[in-house]
Amino acid sequence: MQHKYKLLFICLLILFTSINLFSQENKKPTRLLVMQDVVFPYKAMEYENAQKGINEFFKKNKIGISWDVLQTDDFTYMYLVQFSGLGEVDELFKMWNDKIKASDQKEFGKLYSAFAGTIDRNNTLIVELKESYIPTNPYLKPEDAGFVHWDFFELLPGKETEANALLADYKKMNEKLNIPVGYKQWSVVFGDNSSTIVFTTRAKDDVDFYTHNKETDNKLNNEPGGGDMYMKFMSSVRSFHHINGKPRPDLSIAASK
Repeated sequence: MQHKYKLLFICLLILFTSINLFSQENKKPTRLLVMQDVVFPYKAMEYENAQKGINEFFKKNKIGISWDVLQTDDFTYMYLVQFSGLGEVDELFKMWNDKIKASDQKEFGKLYSAFAGTIDRNNTLIVELKESYIPTNPYLKPEDAGFVHWDFFELLPGKETEANALLADYKKMNEKLNIPVGYKQWSVVFGDNSSTIVFTTRAKDDVDFYTHNKETDNKLNNEPGGGDMYMKFMSSVRSFHHINGKPRPDLSIAASK
């Protein structure tokens, strides 16, 4: 079984999303390493218990691993690690690898084996924060965000510049109308479908999200040019899908202070 810990170091060889998703600092790009485990639904409890066990091992042995975990409704668990430059990832993986090797390998092997048969497949992405809309008067407090919605737009080849210009106008319209719902706009820079734009939106729960989403759509569509902007953007899109999920702080590991 190829689990995320082995995948971490494979990614390093190949290459080199509550709880806020992250802000830009000193003009450095904000990037996320997104490690995904797609879990068999009937094995979800077994998987989560195994993850909690390995998390405790990491914390007890001061491995230095920290991540935020999100879970989608189709039992995909996403482990998010923030970084800016690729050199940071290189150093981070080396530190993790060295500390794991220096820990009790018998205990680690036993905890690792608990994942056997729980995971259907793995995937790894790197996404970069391209835009954030932070409302002047947000309706949602970060600590109340128990729901996450993802929109995935795979762009047609050659339409990237046009699509991003329209998204810049979309943000300006949100600002003009003082829309109280914020969002993050991410671009996939490594992994499947690298022409994909991902929007993440937080809410209290699913009812709260769809209620505010309808209100936002009505305001934007009633604004002159709002409906046309949407249709122009969608003409640049090859495929679209969305999915819901939630933060999993019980599976996350906070950065040590």
